[in-house]
Amino acid sequence: KESQEDFLGDSSLHTQVAIVFGDKVLECVLNLCQSNCDFLEGLLSQVSKICNSNAFWENTVGNLCGTITPEMKELAQAMAWNLFFTVFNHSCSLEEGGRNKTLRMKTN
Repeated sequence: KESQEDFLGDSSLHTQVAIVFGDKVLECVLNLCQSNCDFLEGLLSQVSKICNSNAFWENTVGNLCGTITPEMKELAQAMAWNLFFTVFNHSCSLEEGGRNKTLRMKTN
């Protein structure tokens, strides 16, 4: 077990972390050890970009439903995919039929 100071001074350990986890993870770990929290702002910014991405939500709905009908796509594009997912996730149920899943409105 090494201290943060030991880790910061051990370039061979940095290399090992970068090989196993990648340069970005190494950068984040080094920032943590140096009490630099700017990376959190960057992480939050990335999460925000993903959460506001229509492509992400369209993919999420597609994975959940299996099939996105032209009507669903038109409605989702009109209201934004994340809102479409939120509204219909609360008011819809999945009917599973093997690999083909369809989003259906609950009637009760």
